[in-house]
Amino acid sequence: GYLTLIPQVDNPVFIPAMPPNFFIRLKLPDDTEIFTSLFNQLKFHLSEDTRFNESPTLLYKTIEYSRPGKILNGVLEQFSSLASSFEYLTNGFWYKVFCSLGADNKPNEEETDKYKRTLKKRFRIAEGENLNIENEDDWKKLINVLYNTSRDIRLPKGYKSFSDLILFGKDRIEASNDKEKKIMISSSLKRLVNLSIFHQGKLWVCDTCSHRNWTSIENVKTFQDCEICNSSFQAEVNFDWDFYLNEFFSDALRNHGILPVIWALGKLQKSARECFFYISSIELNPKYRGEDGFEDSGSELDFACIIDGKFHIGEVKKSIGYFKDNVIEKLITQANEIKPDVVVLACLEKNEAALQEKAQRGQ
Repeated sequence: GYLTLIPQVDNPVFIPAMPPNFFIRLKLPDDTEIFTSLFNQLKFHLSEDTRFNESPTLLYKTIEYSRPGKILNGVLEQFSSLASSFEYLTNGFWYKVFCSLGADNKPNEEETDKYKRTLKKRFRIAEGENLNIENEDDWKKLINVLYNTSRDIRLPKGYKSFSDLILFGKDRIEASNDKEKKIMISSSLKRLVNLSIFHQGKLWVCDTCSHRNWTSIENVKTFQDCEICNSSFQAEVNFDWDFYLNEFFSDALRNHGILPVIWALGKLQKSARECFFYISSIELNPKYRGEDGFEDSGSELDFACIIDGKFHIGEVKKSIGYFKDNVIEKLITQANEIKPDVVVLACLEKNEAALQEKAQRGQ
């Protein structure tokens, strides 16, 4: 909405000259506008100041969300807040549930052994031998094997029944008894359904054509029709609800690296006492240098935030190994241009000594 100010007029002589509807509209800037001003170090002057009409020299002509940044914004909207997404993604039980339903891009140990046996069989590699790629024919053979094997590699099924979740939490949730565990899982699951992180319904297999049908809770009826062959079947009298993981959220975790950024920003938000707002995964693009025009394609920044009045920028990685020298050098260049109060390095891997060493290189 708008805040309307009614000006106080001390001299009645000016009253007739005022328009009949005299309003001053104040617009609250959004986070992107605030950080654009901070990145470019814009200075605003009163109209009486001789510098009022000076055109600022911009460091960055445009500041936009990168594709991962837009996807991250979508996930945060799903969870309704950064704090809510941080709560669930740092919860050991729910994070493992998400990963088991396809939100992790790594095969588990059992799947790894299965694919290794398949590749060895296709390449006829004996125990103790190594795979050697020595010429173009070897590369073609490898590509052919991977192409055919990949059809057997599937993402884990994206759903679990309620009883599956209870069983999954048996050794993963601390509670005084099984009843308390069930109540804890049920309460959290209701909230995740309300946030559309999980879709509640029933997965059933058609006896006629073997098609796997999904029926949402809103559409469950006494008789269900197969969406392929239209055969009709009576719903089971007693069944577990199934919970299907939202595909957008699953893909965001698996392919777009949102977890480290949410984790870092969530930690920083918890450290704030009075003030916290942020912008994440942005493109400082393209750079601009006055009359010289566009200089290069710019760069990306994982996040920037204000914590209790201090301006922070940061780089986030999944592990220490991703902090290559060029990454540190890029962050140093950005810091010298933007001039934040604090520069943050963060990673999910717990190795404080190695992280301190990386930070010292940038000092």
